[in-house]
Amino acid sequence: MAEKATLSKVENLTWSARLDEADDLCKAGFGDTVTSPRAQLTHGHVSLFRMWIAGYVQDARTAISQLDLAILTAESGIKSLTSIQKSRGELTDLQAFDLEDYRLVAAEGTMFKATMQLYAGDTMKGMINFRSAFKLYENELKRVTAEYKDAAVDWRPSASELPKARRVSDVEQRICFEEGEREFVGFSAGWRFGLGFYMLYISMVPVKLLRILELVGFVVDRELGFGLLAQAVAEMKAEDIATVPVTGYFSVHAMLWFLFDFSISSFTPSEMAFKERIALGEQLLDTVESLCPDSIVWGWLRFWGLRQQGRLLEGNEVIFESFAKYEEQNRNPAPLSESRIASDLQVNLLMSMSYERARELSKETIQKSDPSKSLPLYAFATLGVSELILGMKSEAEATLSQASKYNATRHLGEVESMISVKLKLFPQRVYPWVAFGELVLSVFATEWIHADDALTIANHLLDALGPLESDRRKKIAMRKGPSRGSRTLAIMRKVPLTPTPSGDSNTDELTAAYVACASLLRVAGQADASLLPKAVEYANQAVEHPQADKWVLVFATFELAVLHKLLGDKAMATKYIEQSKTHVKGFTMERNMANRIDRFRFRI
Repeated sequence: MAEKATLSKVENLTWSARLDEADDLCKAGFGDTVTSPRAQLTHGHVSLFRMWIAGYVQDARTAISQLDLAILTAESGIKSLTSIQKSRGELTDLQAFDLEDYRLVAAEGTMFKATMQLYAGDTMKGMINFRSAFKLYENELKRVTAEYKDAAVDWRPSASELPKARRVSDVEQRICFEEGEREFVGFSAGWRFGLGFYMLYISMVPVKLLRILELVGFVVDRELGFGLLAQAVAEMKAEDIATVPVTGYFSVHAMLWFLFDFSISSFTPSEMAFKERIALGEQLLDTVESLCPDSIVWGWLRFWGLRQQGRLLEGNEVIFESFAKYEEQNRNPAPLSESRIASDLQVNLLMSMSYERARELSKETIQKSDPSKSLPLYAFATLGVSELILGMKSEAEATLSQASKYNATRHLGEVESMISVKLKLFPQRVYPWVAFGELVLSVFATEWIHADDALTIANHLLDALGPLESDRRKKIAMRKGPSRGSRTLAIMRKVPLTPTPSGDSNTDELTAAYVACASLLRVAGQADASLLPKAVEYANQAVEHPQADKWVLVFATFELAVLHKLLGDKAMATKYIEQSKTHVKGFTMERNMANRIDRFRFRI
């Protein structure tokens, strides 16, 4: 007789990335609850995670279909039980349990559906459903907020203590643990997860947009959002997986991305310091890995935590090991080269200077991609730059030429758009390390590069500066004419030097080297402060170029702001961050850089 599914078993298998086993259990049925919206939603989680790992749009669409079924069943149940409540004045404990579960399923299902629609390219539908999901969660906002404040615990949990939350309602206690009529769901944790995740997600938009969202009724409270997630996560400390809230894993997952992702670094005085975030993240990973061992889901996040600390080589090995487990545990897993993890790993291999491994993985990704369906930009960037550094110039030119034949079949994010611009520019670079520096700075950022690695890359760039500066002087000397304008025209490059609205189709090689050197020396300067004045010098040289484009102006002025703050000059830091804020308008990576600028302004 086939094993029957339980919510706890399926969720545990899903978060362990044993997706075939989870899918088989769902198809075998949940006993008497086979048609319940909770069971349907749980099955949808399996497809959601296939998409999360593999990145296939078809898995997103399968998940949407399953989530739609769960939402419709939940809405029907809500309508029926609400009618009974109105006619009779009250519900039995079992009916009250089911009504709250239906409401939570409708909210969760709508939110997960919105994320799948956004991934599948249905942006408008996804945004509408994301707003609809919050309206469903909003009914519980006052109660959940009041319970959170009553706990009277600092919202910033330490590595040894998490805020305490009310784990089990009276109805859940009777229905799930005393009478055994339903499986434990964890309503309190479910509402906290939805509201906490929503508030944190909304809080990441630029400050100006935040104010508009508040005016139209959105609740934007970053600290409360993080605190609610922390309370939901506190309920994960259970020895028996049957008593773990079904949304508990989602809460940990969301919290870990917010702790580890460099793009959401602290920007208010009360938020956790870097060491606190890393310590808490590692403690949370230890908790969930004890419940879901050898999972690529958690291995991926541990990789991000190690990356944040500059421990790139360790992060690479974590991914290779945990993905091997994933391949063992599933019948037809997406290969690593085709997974969403591949782009992160390719970048890490490049940044850790593992050029041969980066080249091998990127090449495999490109070979398996379909030009009519996908655009492996990270793979092309990693492969092209690796080949340039390895001295394989003809191969690099072929790689970068091949990239231009791919057409985007979906909307490109800001970082992807910048990569596509850089891919067109790299074949014109004489010095491979300049291309490397541009990629590091504009696409992968420098926050999580270790100081020693930053100095190594900077030294390679410094080797190129001498010949580039000499070449510039020779070209200026060859130009005749008394006017400053004609002398400016003498600085001819291999591409036109007319600034463009997109901001980066014309950066000359020397200026690009100056900006990249400034950023890398700023990172290295956190270990050796004597490097900071030289970083300021290079950033100034980039800014002072008479035809500096947006890419140069945005990044160089931002670096100058950070450098002057590190040197203790608040006035100059303020001056340059305001200049960067002015230059960022109309830039390819406007939202990305506007967020960085806004966060830094809070710290000055």
